[in-house]
Amino acid sequence: VLDCTQMLIGEGLDGPHTNNTSIQAFTVSVKDTYHMYKKLGVNAYFVLQVPNQKIDPHRVYRFRGNVSNEDLLAASVSLKDHRLYQKVANDVFKGILPNSNLIDFTSVLCNKGVCSIGKSNHPYYIDDDHLSENGAQRLGAFIGQYL
Repeated sequence: VLDCTQMLIGEGLDGPHTNNTSIQAFTVSVKDTYHMYKKLGVNAYFVLQVPNQKIDPHRVYRFRGNVSNEDLLAASVSLKDHRLYQKVANDVFKGILPNSNLIDFTSVLCNKGVCSIGKSNHPYYIDDDHLSENGAQRLGAFIGQYL
């Protein structure tokens, strides 16, 4: 499982800030946002989180021309871990929103059980959870169906 810092939220600044209050506050926020747009007559799309990588790609690509397939595989998050890490948030979205309003890039960014951090000559990420220009370009044709 990924080693990521857990961020807890609540309905107020004073807390409590627990797993349960975080899930509740997130659920209320997603519902409120969806219903606000629906009331305005806007067909809003919600984008699920792209896979968080295990490490910052700079640790793999720095000072190297091309990165080996073994290095890429070792640095890349597995599809199983990606799904596990995003399960709570994705379950909230899927429990509130129609499938037609959800955009999930997993099928574009993950292949054969691995969500690759990049190709041998360039990363798909600028850090562990933000796509680079190369990574974003991979999504072009997929996102076109929603525009």
